[in-house]
Order: sequence, then C-alpha cells, then structure tokens
Amino acid sequence: MKAIYWVILALCLSSCLAESVTPITKVGDEVLDTRLFGTWYWHQARESGYIHIGKANDQEYDIVMVAINQASMKPDVSRYTGHSSTLANNNTYLNIITSNDEQPMYLFVKYTVNKQSMAISLAKTSVVKNAILSGTLKGRAPDLSAKVFDTQDNIQKFVTDNDDPLFEETVIVHRHSAN
Repeated sequence: MKAIYWVILALCLSSCLAESVTPITKVGDEVLDTRLFGTWYWHQARESGYIHIGKANDQEYDIVMVAINQASMKPDVSRYTGHSSTLANNNTYLNIITSNDEQPMYLFVKYTVNKQSMAISLAKTSVVKNAILSGTLKGRAPDLSAKVFDTQDNIQKFVTDNDDPLFEETVIVHRHSAN
C-alpha cells in the first residue's frame, strides 16, 4: 500500500491531478454522509497526520488535512470543501474543490467507511488522461495533469465503467476516538 503522503501530496500539488470542471453529482443532490464526520489519522515512519471532516453547510463538507513530516516536524495544512456522490455501482465518492478561482475544479476521491477506518482512493491521473486522449472524455491532458470538461452524465458513466483502474491505489485512515 502506498503511503498516505502521496494522496496528501497530490491534493496539495493540483498541477499533477486529474480535475474536472463538473462534479460527479451536483452539490445538494445527496444528503451529507454523516459517517465521514470526525477526525481520521494515519501514522507511518516518515509522516503522520490527520484529516478532519466537518459540516461546512447543509450540502457540503469542510475538510482540513494536516500532514507532518516526521524528520522536520513541519506541518503542511490544507483546507477544502466538498460533497459526496453515490453512483449506480453503489460506490461513494467525494467531489473535492481544489481551487477557489472563478471556475472551481473538482478532484474525485472514492471512499469506503466502516466503524473505525476509511479507505480512500484518489482518481488516477493516467487513467483520466488516457480517456481524454482516446476521446472517451472531453478535456485537456497537458504534461502530467488531466483537466476534464465533460458533462455530468459522461463523467458518471466513465467513473462507473472504470472504477477499478481509476481508483486502484487505496490508503487506509483510522477514526480518532475521543476516549
């Protein structure tokens, strides 16, 4: 399993991400998944940190991520807004806004929650880039990134049809207990 560092790094370095101008579903199409609320942590030899997911409003999450390099003890803090989507394949996804410019861009993260842990998978840029280059998705694929400019229906079909290769790398974070 890859270190969560790569997920955090990818979120922080959005120039190498697969992003979309259109979310998987619209904000407000679904109620908030309350299973996400709380603080999720990881600890590995080189870095540790946490993701706190709270309620930004009745339709969106407020997501704060802190990654701490164990050698320097310097924290990298990021804050995002997002909402969840459930598709016909019954998988759940986060649509995380990666920029607050005039045109928000969405990053897709698949998640599965059980009582004490959550598996998260970032959409794999190479899979999205190949879909753009083959004409399956409308978008641009400059350098190491992929920018999707397609319809919601096409994005949903692509995510459902390509779920396994698109979200093949999974990391596990653990729920922080107040006890």
